[in-house]
Amino acid sequence: MIYSLTGIYNDAQKGTMTIQQSLQTQRVASIKSVLKTI
Repeated sequence: MIYSLTGIYNDAQKGTMTIQQSLQTQRVASIKSVLKTI
């Protein structure tokens, strides 16, 4: 039981990390596109 809880917690951490990474890449891409239009 404890092992499954820690596994779920680790999966949640990985999920939030990947979400943050995708948001960062999207932000960088949007900033680059804005700089191109200027």
